Amino acid sequence: MAVNKSNREIDEQVMELHSLFEISKAISSTLNLQAILNTIVLTPMGRMMINKAAVLLYTGIDNDYMLESVKGIPKNILQTKISIESIPQQPFFVETLLSTKSGWIDFLRAYNFYIGFPIISGNKTVGLLLFGRKLSGEQFTQKEIDFLTSLSHLSAAVIENGIMFRELQAVNTKLDKSLQELNTLFEISREFNTTFDTRTIVKLLSYALMGQLLVNKYAILLKHNNHYTIEASKGYPALHSYLENNQQFFILFNELHTPLYGETGIASSSVIQFMLENKISVMIPMRYKEQTTGLLILGEKVNKTVYTEEEINFLTILGNQALISIENARLVVEMLEKQKMDEELALAREIQSDLLPKIIPAVPGIELEAVNIPSRYVGGDYYDFIKCGEDTYGIVIADVSGKGVPAALLMAHLQASFHSLSEVIYVPARLVERLNTITFRNTSSDKFITLFFCCLNTNTFSMEYCNAGHNPPIVISNDCEIKILEAGGLILGMIPDREYDKGTIQLHHGDTVVMYTDGITEAMNDKEEEFGEKRLITVCKEQYQHSASQIKDAIITAIHSHCGTVPQGDDITLIVMKIL
Repeated sequence: MAVNKSNREIDEQVMELHSLFEISKAISSTLNLQAILNTIVLTPMGRMMINKAAVLLYTGIDNDYMLESVKGIPKNILQTKISIESIPQQPFFVETLLSTKSGWIDFLRAYNFYIGFPIISGNKTVGLLLFGRKLSGEQFTQKEIDFLTSLSHLSAAVIENGIMFRELQAVNTKLDKSLQELNTLFEISREFNTTFDTRTIVKLLSYALMGQLLVNKYAILLKHNNHYTIEASKGYPALHSYLENNQQFFILFNELHTPLYGETGIASSSVIQFMLENKISVMIPMRYKEQTTGLLILGEKVNKTVYTEEEINFLTILGNQALISIENARLVVEMLEKQKMDEELALAREIQSDLLPKIIPAVPGIELEAVNIPSRYVGGDYYDFIKCGEDTYGIVIADVSGKGVPAALLMAHLQASFHSLSEVIYVPARLVERLNTITFRNTSSDKFITLFFCCLNTNTFSMEYCNAGHNPPIVISNDCEIKILEAGGLILGMIPDREYDKGTIQLHHGDTVVMYTDGITEAMNDKEEEFGEKRLITVCKEQYQHSASQIKDAIITAIHSHCGTVPQGDDITLIVMKIL
């Protein structure tokens, strides 16, 4: 009988070892942690008819353990974190720990766990294997306790491998998602860079928000002159009026440097109020050159899930990339507009240059000097010399309103009209009257011309003139007396069929006449002070005994000295005539 009993015990031990071997083989054949844990708890539950089981695994953080597997108790407690200061290193009955006051002991008692086994790998506690009572109500035998102890030991290394595999899977999943996001960002950025239209870029950004993140409500705001405007929105019909009535938020938007979502970020109570009142889940600043110049406002997603940190990072990069493309588009548009303007200015300069006389005529008894210095913006200054008869020469100087090509075209019209009329009309006042009517009929009401036209008899030095609202020429006599030539009438193009007065003056040897446009008197210095008529007269009086060329150079030098480094704002045209 003793031999039979011994043989039976040996057989039972062999069976237990075989069972453990089969369990070991089963759990070692997979790296899936849930499959490993299911095998570890279900096998003894079926073998010993145990009513419940659970597995707690160490999270690697402080004393936190995660409830990874449960059987026989509600599954809604899965993934619950439980803090365990010190796990017994040997199998234990829960009832022996009832005197210990601890949260994890309360958990075991609350769910009627009966016995626990530490899962130990080397000197490290991997987790805790918990079982309830047998359905039969019988106590666990020592052999069953030994079996469960062996099971906890042999499963420790396999569980560690499962944990490591799960972590690798999580890392790979995260890497795959990051790679997908990078590919998405690359594709969207490529789309952004195919256009220089801000509306198209905003539309692409809207599609990305809805397609990639299933955003149900959104608004895209861009900053223009410290004012935020809604460029695109969905689900926020009242946001525009809300912002218009609460423009103090624009200052708060400028101070927003990091995304606001959930409980992250630091925001004033006003911003939090703004988010709550408008049911905003996320606010992401769009930044360019360390300045917030746009804002992504997002509501809840279609699937109701919360925004993850990875999604917020993706949205931040996406928003900034869109903003860079918008800024690039703006710069390109500015560059194209500048290029177009430069081309127009070049054309205007060419037109203006072709209309001005290439050489100054040699007139007996008279020294003539003229200079035209076009400004960066190209105005409509015009001057010319014509022969009005056998012994008469005419001089005209004019200033057309406007800048660029329109002014140059108006100047071309003036030049053509003047040359046509000067062949048949030699009286300055009558010619100016005809020019006025032609200008009125052929130009819009906002276009006008100032003009001075004179005819000089080279034998008697008598000069007849007509001033149509132009800067009055200055006459410096040979004894340094100053006269101003104002007789005439209104600027050209204002009122048709208007009569103009004629003016006459007798010039003598040594007298000088200085004709000019307002680019001279209105030349500014860095204090916004004009050169003015007084300074011009002063230079003329200082230089009246010199040649026409010297007087011209002295006036130009005085203007440059006055303006300093301030850019020239208007064309400068100057004619100096000296009676020899």
